[in-house]
Amino acid sequence: MTTTELPLPIAKECKPADAEELARAIAQAAQDNMPVYPCGGGTKQHWGLPPREPGLLLSTAGLNRVVDYPWEDMTITVQPGITVAELQRHLAQHGQHLPVDVPRPEAATLGGAIATNSSGPRRFGYGTLRDYVIGIQAADGQGRIYQGGGRVVKNVAGYDFCKLLIGSWGTVGVVTQVTLKVPPAPQDRAMLLRQLRSWSEADEVLAELNTHVVQPVAVELLCGPGWKEHLPEGAAAEEQVPVLLVVLEGTREEVPWCAQELACQWEAAGAALVPLDESQQQALWPRLVDFPLERRGPATIQATTLPSRTCELLQELLRRAPQSLVLAHAASGVVLAHLEGLAEADVPPLVLRHLQPLAHDAGGNVVLLGAEPGVERTHQLCWGGWPPGVELMQRVLDQFDPARVLNRGRYVV
Repeated sequence: MTTTELPLPIAKECKPADAEELARAIAQAAQDNMPVYPCGGGTKQHWGLPPREPGLLLSTAGLNRVVDYPWEDMTITVQPGITVAELQRHLAQHGQHLPVDVPRPEAATLGGAIATNSSGPRRFGYGTLRDYVIGIQAADGQGRIYQGGGRVVKNVAGYDFCKLLIGSWGTVGVVTQVTLKVPPAPQDRAMLLRQLRSWSEADEVLAELNTHVVQPVAVELLCGPGWKEHLPEGAAAEEQVPVLLVVLEGTREEVPWCAQELACQWEAAGAALVPLDESQQQALWPRLVDFPLERRGPATIQATTLPSRTCELLQELLRRAPQSLVLAHAASGVVLAHLEGLAEADVPPLVLRHLQPLAHDAGGNVVLLGAEPGVERTHQLCWGGWPPGVELMQRVLDQFDPARVLNRGRYVV
């Protein structure tokens, strides 16, 4: 995505070459009371509330170096403008990886992934970026550079700024450097598809997987006719009933054993099982990772709920928007949906009246990721209202960005 394609009212552009230049640009913008819109690869600039004021487009693309990679310690320090794919290529040289699935990794930057707390199918087995960022440096809304954590795994000194910045949409600070812990990459992967006959069966299987001796890294539910072209012949779901996809990773010895163990149990229960060969896995996996950034239908939403209530939320969604294309990270309680077949005017009522109350009742939320211009993006629709602890979040921002320069008006607070 080029800067001309970004849905931002740009008054100025800046592509700093180092952290000090970035900090000076923010300080000048604060002095001019000009909003600052941080930008990495531009893959998610259409998420969140639309900006209302012209501002400074602050690109981190020039900060893309690997600062330090002591691979024996399983850590790496990089600048935020490095793309996720380039980072993974560096790590692969020593058999390591960052086990976080970021959509469009060739374009998406690590800084953008941190700002939006990107995660994907394998969050069930590996966690999220909060589990891997151990040190961070950033510039706040006044152009002051600060840092938290360090370059070693056992570092507990001071306040945990790492978790404060992850998912803050750049409002607490623009990341200028980050240190990650990077585990060994898995040697093997297997994917198993299971035909489900009913929603009650889906609930039962998900509950079993939570306590099964075989621990998958991803447990996905796929709903909607749009999946048919990406699944093997005969793997299409019955109408309004999802297909279950289980992903296993590990050593060359353990993955075949786990796949066989799971297959035997499912077949003994009379379930229809479809294993995916390597070429089918390679074709399907990018689709799973990139799913949130697809542009299908009038809007794309993300819902969070208790894993035990994932199927309940899915049924409500499909009852009211039956043509939706859905990918649910079911064991993590995350549901992504492209609301195909729905008119733009029907998106707010669906989200506000039906899905958000159901998710809130389970301690979750429903947010709007992307939408066509005819869907009005209100605070309630984009972010699900004011979150618990909003007063504390406001006080934190009072310290880091009192003038609300960073991503002004776009985030939940």
